[in-house]
Amino acid sequence: MQKFAVLGHPISHSLSPRMHLASFASLGFDGSYDAFDVAPELLGEKFKELIQQGYRGLNITIPHKKAIMPFLSRLDESAEKYGAVNTVVIEGDGTTIGYNTDVYGFLTDLKCKDVTVKGAKILMLGYGGAGAALACGLKNAGCGELKIANRTVREEGMLPLSSNECIAYSREVDLIVNVTPVGLKEGDEPVLPIEAFRQGQVFYDCAPTSHETSSIKCAKIAGARAFDGKGFLIHQGAKAFELWTGLCADTAAMYAAIK
Repeated sequence: MQKFAVLGHPISHSLSPRMHLASFASLGFDGSYDAFDVAPELLGEKFKELIQQGYRGLNITIPHKKAIMPFLSRLDESAEKYGAVNTVVIEGDGTTIGYNTDVYGFLTDLKCKDVTVKGAKILMLGYGGAGAALACGLKNAGCGELKIANRTVREEGMLPLSSNECIAYSREVDLIVNVTPVGLKEGDEPVLPIEAFRQGQVFYDCAPTSHETSSIKCAKIAGARAFDGKGFLIHQGAKAFELWTGLCADTAAMYAAIK
C-alpha cells in the first residue's frame, strides 16, 4: 500500500482525505490518505517522521506552504516560479521534491466555470503562501489589473482588507478572489459585506468547504456569480496524484465525494 497525507494547522476542515480515498477506490488503487494537524514549530520533525514511515507523497496546506520549502531536497520549476509548495513527492531513496499544483488547479477551475482572466480587473483578498502564488498565476494568465487587500498591509499599493477603500474598489472589479482563511469555519463572518459586491461580477472563494460560506451568500444576494473552492481542490489534487503515481485521478469520484 502506498501512503499519502495532507499537513496543515488546523486540518479538521480538510476534504482532501475524502476526495483522494474516493478516487483511490474508484481506480482500484491500493493507497491510504491521512490528515495530520501539525503545529508550525513541529513541521520539520513531522516531515522527517513521515519520510521514515514510508509516505510517498504529501499535500501541504495553510500555514505551511512556504515553511515546508527549506526541508525539501529540491524544488520543481512550478514551486520556484510561484514561491510556494502544496505538493511533495517523496522518492524511494528519501529525496523530496516540492511542486505547486495550486495555480494549475485554480486557473483550470476558473476556465471550467467560464470565468475570463485575460484582461480582467481583479481584486484578491489575502496574500499568504497561496495568495502570492495565485496572484503570480493571474498575472501570467494576462489579467488586466490586479490589486491585493490584506489585513496586514505588506507591500506598497496593497489595500487594508477592512477599509472603505477596499469595499469601494471591490465594486469596480470583474473578479474578486478570497484567499484568506475566512470562511473555513462554519459561522465565520463574510470577508466583505453585501455592499462590496455587485451584479455581473464573479466572486471566487478559495475555501473548499462542505458548507456555503457567508461570503458566497453575500455575493449571491448582491447578484454576483459566486463559486467555492471545491473545483480548485479537485484539480490541484488530481495533479498531485499524477505527480505521485503517474496515473490519472478519477475527478468525477472526487467531486461526488465532497459535493
